[in-house]
Amino acid sequence: MKDLSHAFRRRRTALVAALAAAVALCVTLAVTVQRTASEKLRELAHVELEAAVLARQFRTMIDDLHGALLRIGTDAAEDSAAVIQQRRRALNAWVAAREKAVLSENEGRIVRQIAAETQSYFTKLDALTARPAGLTAPLDRDTVVMFDDSANRLQSISDDFAAAHDDELRDLLESSLSSVLWMRNLVFACLALLLAALGVVVVLVYRDVVRPLREQLVDRESLLAQREKLAALGTLAAGVAH
Repeated sequence: MKDLSHAFRRRRTALVAALAAAVALCVTLAVTVQRTASEKLRELAHVELEAAVLARQFRTMIDDLHGALLRIGTDAAEDSAAVIQQRRRALNAWVAAREKAVLSENEGRIVRQIAAETQSYFTKLDALTARPAGLTAPLDRDTVVMFDDSANRLQSISDDFAAAHDDELRDLLESSLSSVLWMRNLVFACLALLLAALGVVVVLVYRDVVRPLREQLVDRESLLAQREKLAALGTLAAGVAH
C-alpha cells in the first residue's frame, strides 16, 4: 500500500505539472489571440483611415491649385504667383512622400502615374508662367480647357489611388482572418489537449487508487470469510471434543 501511495504521488505530481503547463499554454494562446485580433483591427482601421485621408488630401490640393490658377487676373487682392507656387510645392511634397511610402506594386504604379501627370501639369504651368503676361492676365478659354482636362485626369487617378488602398485593405483583412483562424485552431487543439489530460488523470486515478482499493477490499472480504469459516470450524471442533 505504501508503494502504491508513493507511486501515485509521483504520478499525481507529474500530472499536476502537465495540467498546469496545459492551462498556462491555453491562457497564453487566448491572450495572444485577443492581442493579435486587436492589433489587426487597429491596423485595418489605420489603413482604411489613411486611404481616405490621403486621397482627400490629394484631391484638395489639386482643387486648390487649379482654383488659384483659374482666378489669375480676377482677384486683385490675391498674389496669384505666390499662391500657385505655394500650392505647387505642397502638391509636389505630397507626391514625393507617397513615392517613398509605397506599400504595394499596384499602389506604386498608380503613384508613378500621379507623379507623371502632376509633372505634366507643372510643365504646362511653367509654360503659362513664361508667357509675356505671366501669371497676371486671365486665362483664355483654350488654356482653361487644357488645365481642366489635366485636373480631371489627376482627380481620376486619385480615385485609383484610393481603390489601390482599398485592395490593400482587403489583402490585410484576408491575412488577418487567416491569422485569427490559425490561432483559433491552436486554442481548439489546446482544449483537446486539456480534455485528453483530464482523461489520463481519470484513468490513472482509477488504475492507481480505485482499482487497488477495490482489490484490497475483495481480498479483505475473502480473508474475513476464511476467518469466519475457521472460527466456525474451531467452534465445531471444540463442541465435538467436549
